[in-house]
Amino acid sequence: MSIEFHAISSPKYWLQMIAEQLSTTVINNEVHLPVMFGQGVFKQYYPCEWLTISYSKIKVYEPMHIHRLGRRNTNLIPIVFYIDKFEQLIGDEKFSVGKTERNGIYMHSPEIDTKWTIPANNKWNITLALTFNREQLVKDLENMGNTYILELLLSRASFYIFESFNAHILELTEELIKCMEFETDPLRYLPIYGKSLLLFYQYLKQLNLRQYPESNRKLHPSDIEMLLKVREKIIDNISSPPLLSELAKDANMSVSKLQKCFKQVFGDSISQFALHEKMKMAQRLLSSEFKSVSEIGYQLGYSNLSHFSKAFFNEFNINPSDYLRSIKKRNG
Repeated sequence: MSIEFHAISSPKYWLQMIAEQLSTTVINNEVHLPVMFGQGVFKQYYPCEWLTISYSKIKVYEPMHIHRLGRRNTNLIPIVFYIDKFEQLIGDEKFSVGKTERNGIYMHSPEIDTKWTIPANNKWNITLALTFNREQLVKDLENMGNTYILELLLSRASFYIFESFNAHILELTEELIKCMEFETDPLRYLPIYGKSLLLFYQYLKQLNLRQYPESNRKLHPSDIEMLLKVREKIIDNISSPPLLSELAKDANMSVSKLQKCFKQVFGDSISQFALHEKMKMAQRLLSSEFKSVSEIGYQLGYSNLSHFSKAFFNEFNINPSDYLRSIKKRNG
């Protein structure tokens, strides 16, 4: 089963296109999935004239392939929060997205095509998107000084932005979904609108931690494919990350281009990303309680354990020994 739609000028047309392809109708800003395909609903809310919430919660009997066609003459930009694990396609490269993945949140310029697949299974698959009007946000931000998001939107260059769920964003996302599912409350629209604006704010706040590059490169799907492969190679070899020259050769880029493109898409330099991933791996290993601090430090490539402790403290504001003790105390 496939659904195809384009980046239209009015968010409400999204539901109409979904309904037409499913041979059903839009009722009260909702489209219910026909029983021949599965169960669930697509719905929208409109907190203000420049922001739209699109939400889907469905189970399908066969994989559902969704294709969003890019369009240049629109100011609507989606921020997609993948709650459950889906398979996304950029060019020929497939990768997993979801709140537990490193690609949980995805924002891109409206002219870019995107494809993802909802798997056939017996569990609910949930996706949430906030679509905002670029021109309106630029007007609101212009008098507030230069920020990453303002520079990005003013550039009019194509962009792909990947972010991970932080604690605040995940909490707000889950609260917003609960509000949308609590249909019996006649005042449910108020917390829905309020939490959607807070979620939008928290996302922009996280995005603005990035620094806008002096020269924002125009990226093609093939570049993104290579960057995703580079990132996976770093993660797969996190104890001893590959040399920049090796990664650049794999990506068919110069070292300079690879470094600039990687930071443009993922927000961190390659060395920063590798260190963050190494510390997250250390945190997971410590949480399992199966190994000592020294064993984990050596496993992650540290010959000097004081360097490991310092890196862990810089990441989590607690040294690994204290973190391990807190885990053991919590677990009894």
